[in-house]
Amino acid sequence: MPTTTPVATESLAERAVLSVIDEARATWAANDADGFASLYGEDGTVVATGGTYLTGREAIRAYMAAGFAGPLAGSHVSDDDSVVRLLRDDVALVVNVTAITMAGEEVAPPSRARRATWTISQHDGVWLIDAYANTPLEPA
Repeated sequence: MPTTTPVATESLAERAVLSVIDEARATWAANDADGFASLYGEDGTVVATGGTYLTGREAIRAYMAAGFAGPLAGSHVSDDDSVVRLLRDDVALVVNVTAITMAGEEVAPPSRARRATWTISQHDGVWLIDAYANTPLEPA
């Protein structure tokens, strides 16, 4: 499974931010909706492919549980070319390229590649995802 491409001169904060994305990828690969949702702040948001909009950890958990029980069963994601911008000591913006590889596939087709943005901040000292959105790299 591909790993997040580290920033060349990665600070401890940048590494901590990227570790959240690494954990999101690991919980997805385990089809663990509870673990995946736990990486989001209580009022975290997701804008997914097709414009699906989720708000709140429970909505994210329910959406992922349904996906893992259905079309996303056995899938995993890749996250590459991550660029981290620390906006403050406790807030980061990450832009990367992501793709879902479905069960039985060796690699995701280019049509499934997405440019993703993540807003990740500290909540009582723990880095959590506040907002995630993605858009296709190729037109449909």
